[in-house]
Amino acid sequence: MKKVKFHRGDRDKLQSIMYYDIPSVSFSWVNTKGRNSFLQVTCWHNCRETFTGELCRLLDENRPWNYQTVLNLNRLRMAFTIRHKSDVKLETFKRYTIKDNKWAKASLKMLNIFEKSQGWALSKIYAVVNPEHKKLRANTYILVSSPKWMHAPQLLSFFLLIVRLGRYYKEMKVFNSPGDLNILKDKLIASKDKNADINWFAELADYIPLVLSNHKKLFFNGRSVKKNYSSCKTFNGISNLVVHGKADPITKKRWKKLKPWKKKDSTNVHQK
Repeated sequence: MKKVKFHRGDRDKLQSIMYYDIPSVSFSWVNTKGRNSFLQVTCWHNCRETFTGELCRLLDENRPWNYQTVLNLNRLRMAFTIRHKSDVKLETFKRYTIKDNKWAKASLKMLNIFEKSQGWALSKIYAVVNPEHKKLRANTYILVSSPKWMHAPQLLSFFLLIVRLGRYYKEMKVFNSPGDLNILKDKLIASKDKNADINWFAELADYIPLVLSNHKKLFFNGRSVKKNYSSCKTFNGISNLVVHGKADPITKKRWKKLKPWKKKDSTNVHQK
């Protein structure tokens, strides 16, 4: 895995990963900063929906701007960090790093499989070299992907779920094509892990082929990225759409044409 540098940027505005001294996975938007170097643009987010909310604020002119610098949207560029307790011994952290690298590669493999099926540019992943992160016992990676993944909050929500599912790199060995979604679902359920990401994925698995094969109808035709996010007033994640039939009015109408919705559900789902 190619190694790159990561710069936190304005230290008075953007907290370091030390902000959470607990095992966790966090996301941050980044820009390129010269060759093989990236600059953090936003704070770290543990929740998929608050991370997506950064784009909502960026693309809605009526809401306050809280970025350190303008985010370049010609590619999806994000950092994700796998955080361990800061008091973990270095030898133990080295073992964690081996597992974290497998996690990152498993996420990339799954992303690339979906991207190939849609004819999208393939995501690339890089390992961050940063003494601060090593000292704090965190492994950080940079993902550079097609801008199509962030064209709508639902697609970005699914993208981030895939990134988090990489922790199950052993189970994900069975996933080699989009047709293996239910095989992977059964593997994850059989693992009996209590992580909520498995539940999210289990609910989505049957609908992902429908969403991706119709992504142009749902999110692109006549809908710019700005339009998709400017109406993002609530948690318009992938589960809210396919499981609860909730989205902005236009996406909701388009989804109902693909999958008529009968169940009444007034609850907004907060997907962490």
